[in-house]
Amino acid sequence: MEPSKKPLNVLTKCVGNTVTVTLKNRVEYWGRMVRCDGYMNILLTNAKEYNNSGLVVNYGNVFIRGNNILYIRLDANSPPKPRVREEGENKKGA
Repeated sequence: MEPSKKPLNVLTKCVGNTVTVTLKNRVEYWGRMVRCDGYMNILLTNAKEYNNSGLVVNYGNVFIRGNNILYIRLDANSPPKPRVREEGENKKGA
């Protein structure tokens, strides 16, 4: 793979841009990426937390551990929209 196309290199080039980070528990953070490291740990500033119902809380800085990240949207010009729950999603014991 071309070095410029490797995921970590692409992520590093996006420092300073607004991103949406979706965690494995489906909570989303939207903010400006200030830093990232080799483990894909990310520091966001002016971060906002969203869940299925919409905006939960505004934070100043948020540190997100890389192993909790499901995916990162790099073209996040607007905050995440509330998602409609699919049948069976987030049900315990299912």
